[in-house]
This record gives sequence, C-alpha cells and structure tokens, in this order.
Amino acid sequence: MSNADKSKKMRIKKIIKIIYLIISLLITMSSIIIARSWIQAAQEFNNARSLEKKHFKNGNFFEQFKLINQYEKSCHLYFPLSPYFTRSIKRLMALGTKFEEEHKTKLAKYAWLAAKGCIMVNRSFYIPGKKYLPEINTHIAKLFNDPQALERPNIKDPSLLFSLLMLVGLFTWIGSVIAMIMLKGKKVKFFYFLFVGGYILWIISIYLL
Repeated sequence: MSNADKSKKMRIKKIIKIIYLIISLLITMSSIIIARSWIQAAQEFNNARSLEKKHFKNGNFFEQFKLINQYEKSCHLYFPLSPYFTRSIKRLMALGTKFEEEHKTKLAKYAWLAAKGCIMVNRSFYIPGKKYLPEINTHIAKLFNDPQALERPNIKDPSLLFSLLMLVGLFTWIGSVIAMIMLKGKKVKFFYFLFVGGYILWIISIYLL
C-alpha cells in the first residue's frame, strides 16, 4: 500500500471518528436534556397537585393564582411523549371550569389563557395538545365576550420544512464546532464556514417556523 493510500485511509478513519463522536455527543446531550426535563416536569406537576389539595378549597386569590402558575411551569418543561404536559393542561382546564362555576372570573380567565399559552409556546413539528384548543377557545371567547374568537381561522401546524431545516442548522452548528476543535490547518476554515452557515440557517428557521 502506497503512502498516499495510507494517508487517505487515515483521513477516512479520522472523519469516521469525528462523525461517531458527534453522534455520541448529540445522543448523550439529548438523553440528559430529556431526563432532566422529565424529572423537573414531574416535580412541578406533583408540587402543583400538593398545592391544589392544600389550598384550592379555602385558598385566597394569591394561592389559587400561584396554583395556576405551578401547572404552567410543568407545561413549559414539555418534550414529546411527556405525560405531565397533558395532565397539566387538563388540570388547567378543570381549574378554569371550576373558577367559572364559582364566578371567579379573573382566575378563570387566567387559567384558560394559561392552558392555551402552554400549547402555543411548545409548537415545533406539530402543536401538542391541539385537540384541546376548540374547548379552550370557546371558554376564552365566553369570558372575554369575544364571539369573533371562534370565527378566526384555525391555527396551522408549524412548517415541517422549517422544522427540519432548524434541526439541520443546529446539528451543523454543533458538529462544526467539534470538528474545528479536533482538526487543524486549512480544513478548519471549511468547518468555520459550516459553523456560520449552520447558525444562520438555525436562526432563520426559528424565525420562519
């Protein structure tokens, strides 16, 4: 085997190692983020349930406002297949209905708006909890005396194209940083342009999503 072939083989091995390292790091980072989000969402939801059992019946306005906020925290720790997101949405809807029955209009408004806000803030490839929006919008329209809220066009799912481009940009950005750390010489310039391009693509995709 010639020196050129050996050098080419070494370069291929190095590239494979870099790709393997990038994939391993991404999987590790994703696992850590998912585990952390799961634990925190469970803690926030359980805290909200404890607060609801202690203070809901005889609680004052501040305590009940805090309860709604606690369920919001659990919703904001959303990730796909998380059971705590759906449970928190249902509890917010139940609280909104309960406050309406008790003629606590301010709290009812806040609960229903919180439920809708939790759904909309977690838009990505799709809208989680989209099936609850019709009921939520009905109560919001009633509470705010805004019949036109029900006549507005349905919210469209986020663009799948820009969602995919966002992920491509993010992975390119992270991968190019790792490559620049490991490689030296002229090759670094190539990954520098990838870094800039990946970052720009990520930002633009988030904006257009």
